[in-house]
Amino acid sequence: GATITGIAVAAPQASSYQNLFTPGVARALDATIARIIKQANLPSVAVLAAIPDRGRYVFVGGVADLRTRATRRFEQPFRIASVTKTFVATAVLQLADRGQLQKTDLLEKWFPDFPNSGKITVDDLLRMRSGIAAQSDEEINDAIYDHPTISAPTLVQQMAESAKRRDQFKPPDQEGVYTNLNYFILGGIVQKITGADVGVFITDNIIHKLGLRQTSYPIRDDLPGGLH
Repeated sequence: GATITGIAVAAPQASSYQNLFTPGVARALDATIARIIKQANLPSVAVLAAIPDRGRYVFVGGVADLRTRATRRFEQPFRIASVTKTFVATAVLQLADRGQLQKTDLLEKWFPDFPNSGKITVDDLLRMRSGIAAQSDEEINDAIYDHPTISAPTLVQQMAESAKRRDQFKPPDQEGVYTNLNYFILGGIVQKITGADVGVFITDNIIHKLGLRQTSYPIRDDLPGGLH
């Protein structure tokens, strides 16, 4: 998978545990989460609120598998989607700390043929201020829904698609626009510098070093833990 996994909660059976809030607040939270699950038609939800030395609030409900109706368990991992960008940014900044890149480095250092590569910096990519044009989330989702089993596009393919829109590029560091391609490119830079897949680098230098025992960077399409 392209994203790191961590934990989520929702529908039929629900359970909660807490020693953080007053009973009334906990009951109100339980009811609110249950209502959100129903209104949003979520298969399952997992919620954790914790304050060190004070306590925890845990809510879990719904089904882990829509076919078998297996009950959702709190410890089952789920994709954390764009929170993965935090890990990619940390990887880039680790390389900067090691002197293997600078945030002022230009994109042309690694991708010289990409539009505006002589103007876009690593920092522009980190802050979503590169000015690059790319497919919108809506376009990407439409393509996925039309061809759900097709392989995800490679970075080369995504950059080639973006390059076709060069007339839509804007000068870097002028405007912040949230575009996933910024961080796919940063992942590509990490790989070019280290020679390792960005997931391997993140696993070795962030996940393991922080002792994140319930966090992983999957390399296959399926997820561990049984959520489906």
